[in-house]
Amino acid sequence: MENLDTMYARWLSGELTEQELASLRESGELEELEKMKASLEGLSLPAYNKDAAFDKLQHRNSSKNNVTGQESSTISESTKRRTLGIGRVLAIAATLLILVSAFFFFPDSSTQISAPNGVEFSYDFQDGSSVKLNDGSSLSLKEKNWATSRSVSLTGEAYFEVEKNEAPFIIDTRLGRVEVLGTKFNVRS
Repeated sequence: MENLDTMYARWLSGELTEQELASLRESGELEELEKMKASLEGLSLPAYNKDAAFDKLQHRNSSKNNVTGQESSTISESTKRRTLGIGRVLAIAATLLILVSAFFFFPDSSTQISAPNGVEFSYDFQDGSSVKLNDGSSLSLKEKNWATSRSVSLTGEAYFEVEKNEAPFIIDTRLGRVEVLGTKFNVRS
Protein backbone atom coordinates (compact mmCIF):
# COMPACT_ATOMS: atom_id res chain seq x y z
CA MET A 1 0.00 0.00 0.00
CA GLU A 2 1.29 3.44 -0.90
CA ASN A 3 1.86 6.09 1.73
CA LEU A 4 -0.79 8.72 2.47
CA ASP A 5 1.22 11.60 1.00
CA THR A 6 1.32 9.87 -2.37
CA MET A 7 -2.39 9.07 -2.16
CA TYR A 8 -3.21 12.71 -1.31
CA ALA A 9 -1.09 13.92 -4.24
CA ARG A 10 -2.93 11.53 -6.54
CA TRP A 11 -6.25 12.81 -5.15
CA LEU A 12 -5.24 16.42 -5.88
CA SER A 13 -4.36 15.52 -9.47
CA GLY A 14 -7.59 13.50 -9.88
CA GLU A 15 -5.86 10.14 -10.36
CA LEU A 16 -7.61 8.09 -7.60
CA THR A 17 -9.80 5.13 -8.48
CA GLU A 18 -13.40 4.93 -7.30
CA GLN A 19 -12.40 2.31 -4.75
CA GLU A 20 -9.66 4.58 -3.31
CA LEU A 21 -12.09 7.52 -3.18
CA ALA A 22 -14.63 5.34 -1.36
CA SER A 23 -11.94 4.32 1.16
CA LEU A 24 -11.04 7.98 1.83
CA ARG A 25 -14.75 8.85 2.13
CA GLU A 26 -15.35 6.06 4.69
CA SER A 27 -12.38 7.13 6.81
CA GLY A 28 -13.58 10.77 6.85
CA GLU A 29 -10.32 11.98 5.31
CA LEU A 30 -11.90 12.98 2.01
CA GLU A 31 -14.07 15.60 3.75
CA GLU A 32 -10.99 17.07 5.50
CA LEU A 33 -9.01 17.11 2.26
CA GLU A 34 -11.81 18.91 0.43
CA LYS A 35 -12.02 21.54 3.21
CA MET A 36 -8.27 22.17 3.00
CA LYS A 37 -8.41 22.41 -0.79
CA ALA A 38 -11.28 24.92 -0.63
CA SER A 39 -9.44 27.12 1.88
CA LEU A 40 -6.27 27.14 -0.26
CA GLU A 41 -7.92 27.92 -3.61
CA GLY A 42 -7.65 31.71 -3.30
CA LEU A 43 -3.97 31.63 -2.34
CA SER A 44 -1.07 31.98 -4.77
CA LEU A 45 2.68 32.22 -4.46
CA PRO A 46 4.27 35.61 -5.08
CA ALA A 47 6.12 35.98 -8.35
CA TYR A 48 9.81 35.13 -8.08
CA ASN A 49 12.39 36.70 -10.32
CA LYS A 50 15.57 34.68 -9.98
CA ASP A 51 17.65 37.17 -12.01
CA ALA A 52 16.71 40.03 -9.66
CA ALA A 53 17.45 37.88 -6.60
CA PHE A 54 20.86 36.95 -8.02
CA ASP A 55 21.69 40.61 -8.73
CA LYS A 56 20.67 41.55 -5.17
CA LEU A 57 22.93 38.83 -3.75
CA GLN A 58 25.88 39.96 -5.87
CA HIS A 59 25.35 43.57 -4.81
CA ARG A 60 25.24 42.60 -1.12
CA ASN A 61 28.49 40.59 -1.42
CA SER A 62 30.30 43.34 -3.29
CA SER A 63 29.26 45.96 -0.73
CA LYS A 64 30.64 43.80 2.10
CA ASN A 65 33.97 43.54 0.29
CA ASN A 66 34.11 47.34 -0.22
CA VAL A 67 33.71 48.32 3.45
CA THR A 68 36.41 50.83 4.39
CA GLY A 69 39.31 50.33 6.84
CA GLN A 70 37.90 50.86 10.33
CA GLU A 71 34.50 49.31 9.61
CA SER A 72 36.21 46.30 8.04
CA SER A 73 38.46 45.76 11.05
CA THR A 74 35.50 46.17 13.42
CA ILE A 75 33.52 43.56 11.52
CA SER A 76 36.43 41.16 11.36
CA GLU A 77 37.25 41.66 15.08
CA SER A 78 33.67 40.93 16.14
CA THR A 79 33.60 37.95 13.81
CA LYS A 80 36.90 36.74 15.29
CA ARG A 81 35.60 37.11 18.85
CA ARG A 82 32.42 35.23 18.00
CA THR A 83 34.42 32.49 16.27
CA LEU A 84 36.85 32.21 19.20
CA GLY A 85 33.94 31.97 21.64
CA ILE A 86 32.34 29.16 19.67
CA GLY A 87 35.73 27.48 19.30
CA ARG A 88 36.27 27.55 23.06
CA VAL A 89 32.84 26.11 23.76
CA LEU A 90 33.42 23.34 21.23
CA ALA A 91 36.86 22.59 22.68
CA ILE A 92 35.44 22.33 26.21
CA ALA A 93 32.59 20.12 25.02
CA ALA A 94 34.99 17.84 23.15
CA THR A 95 37.27 17.57 26.19
CA LEU A 96 34.36 16.67 28.45
CA LEU A 97 33.14 14.09 25.97
CA ILE A 98 36.57 12.47 25.83
CA LEU A 99 36.89 12.39 29.62
CA VAL A 100 33.42 10.90 30.11
CA SER A 101 34.11 8.32 27.39
CA ALA A 102 37.41 7.37 28.98
CA PHE A 103 35.75 6.94 32.38
CA PHE A 104 32.89 4.75 31.14
CA PHE A 105 34.30 2.86 28.17
CA PHE A 106 37.92 2.11 28.90
CA PRO A 107 38.86 -0.70 31.26
CA ASP A 108 39.91 0.14 34.82
CA SER A 109 43.52 1.09 34.99
CA SER A 110 45.77 -0.65 37.44
CA THR A 111 47.77 1.07 40.15
CA GLN A 112 51.44 0.05 39.94
CA ILE A 113 53.56 0.11 43.09
CA SER A 114 57.23 -0.76 43.05
CA ALA A 115 60.21 -0.61 45.36
CA PRO A 116 63.48 0.27 43.63
CA ASN A 117 66.57 -1.83 44.31
CA GLY A 118 67.96 -1.17 47.77
CA VAL A 119 64.72 0.40 49.09
CA GLU A 120 61.72 -1.10 50.92
CA PHE A 121 58.34 0.48 50.21
CA SER A 122 55.14 0.43 52.32
CA TYR A 123 51.61 0.89 50.99
CA ASP A 124 48.27 1.07 52.82
CA PHE A 125 45.18 -0.31 51.05
CA GLN A 126 41.69 1.25 51.27
CA ASP A 127 40.42 -1.43 53.67
CA GLY A 128 43.18 -0.87 56.25
CA SER A 129 45.42 -3.71 55.05
CA SER A 130 49.04 -2.91 54.27
CA VAL A 131 52.02 -4.27 52.39
CA LYS A 132 55.79 -3.80 52.67
CA LEU A 133 57.49 -4.44 49.35
CA ASN A 134 61.04 -5.73 49.47
CA ASP A 135 63.59 -3.99 47.25
CA GLY A 136 63.17 -4.74 43.52
CA SER A 137 59.57 -5.94 44.02
CA SER A 138 56.39 -4.63 42.41
CA LEU A 139 52.66 -4.88 42.97
CA SER A 140 49.65 -3.99 40.78
CA LEU A 141 46.03 -3.60 41.85
CA LYS A 142 42.73 -2.13 40.74
CA GLU A 143 41.60 0.33 43.39
CA LYS A 144 38.23 1.09 41.80
CA ASN A 145 36.61 -2.21 42.86
CA TRP A 146 38.70 -2.76 45.98
CA ALA A 147 35.73 -3.13 48.35
CA THR A 148 34.41 -6.18 46.47
CA SER A 149 37.58 -7.54 44.86
CA ARG A 150 40.71 -7.30 47.02
CA SER A 151 43.14 -8.67 44.47
CA VAL A 152 46.80 -7.86 43.73
CA SER A 153 49.52 -9.19 41.45
CA LEU A 154 52.98 -9.51 43.02
CA THR A 155 56.41 -9.81 41.46
CA GLY A 156 59.19 -10.27 44.01
CA GLU A 157 58.76 -10.40 47.80
CA ALA A 158 56.31 -8.64 50.14
CA TYR A 159 55.05 -8.80 53.73
CA PHE A 160 51.24 -8.42 54.00
CA GLU A 161 49.12 -7.43 57.00
CA VAL A 162 45.56 -8.18 55.85
CA GLU A 163 42.52 -6.83 57.74
CA LYS A 164 39.64 -9.29 58.20
CA ASN A 165 36.89 -8.83 55.63
CA GLU A 166 34.15 -10.88 53.91
CA ALA A 167 35.89 -10.42 50.57
CA PRO A 168 39.02 -12.58 50.28
CA PHE A 169 42.40 -10.93 49.85
CA ILE A 170 44.03 -12.51 46.78
CA ILE A 171 47.71 -12.35 45.82
CA ASP A 172 48.55 -13.66 42.35
CA THR A 173 52.17 -14.54 41.58
CA ARG A 174 53.84 -16.37 38.72
CA LEU A 175 54.11 -19.41 41.01
CA GLY A 176 50.49 -19.48 42.18
CA ARG A 177 47.75 -17.77 44.14
CA VAL A 178 47.40 -16.98 47.86
CA GLU A 179 43.89 -16.31 49.18
CA VAL A 180 43.23 -15.19 52.79
CA LEU A 181 40.51 -13.40 54.78
CA GLY A 182 42.77 -11.72 57.34
CA THR A 183 46.25 -12.48 58.67
CA LYS A 184 49.94 -11.47 58.49
CA PHE A 185 52.32 -13.31 56.16
CA ASN A 186 55.22 -13.04 53.75
CA VAL A 187 55.03 -14.00 50.04
CA ARG A 188 58.00 -14.50 47.71
CA SER A 189 57.65 -15.24 43.99
